[in-house]
Amino acid sequence: MKGRSLMSLRRHMVNRRTDLLTKIPALTQSDPGWTRTNIGAFRHSTGDTLWTIDELLSDRELRIEGGIMKHCVATYIQECAQRGTSIWSMKMQQGERRKRTLTIEVLPNSKIIWEAKGKQNDPPDEPEIEMLQRWAAQEGLKIRCL
Repeated sequence: MKGRSLMSLRRHMVNRRTDLLTKIPALTQSDPGWTRTNIGAFRHSTGDTLWTIDELLSDRELRIEGGIMKHCVATYIQECAQRGTSIWSMKMQQGERRKRTLTIEVLPNSKIIWEAKGKQNDPPDEPEIEMLQRWAAQEGLKIRCL
C-alpha cells in the first residue's frame, strides 16, 4: 500500500475482486446445474478482439456473473433450473485482457432475446449490439430488447 494513490488502491481492489470471483472453487461437487438449451454458443473475431457468448449453466455461474456485472441475475436461478429462461454471458478478449460485457436473457422455447444488460444494468453499446445481432442471426433468435 505504501506509495500508492487512492485511485491506484481502488483500481487494485476492483481488479482483485474480479480475479477472486472468477477463481472461486465450486461450492459443492454435487451441484450439476441444469441442461444446456438447444441454442448454440457464439465465437467471432474482429481484428485482435474475440467475442464470445456462452450459456451459464449453474447457480454458481449466475452468482459470479451477478457479482462481477453488479446486477440481480442470481435471482433467476429457479427459472433457469426449470428451463423457463436461459442466461448467457457475452465476453470480449483483447490480447490477455478478458472482460464481461453483457448478460443476456433468452427465452428458450420461443427463442427470443428478452433482455441484454451491461455492468450495473447499462444498455448495450454499438459493438455489443452488433455481436448480439450476429449471434441472433446465427441461432435464429428474435431480439425483443433493442
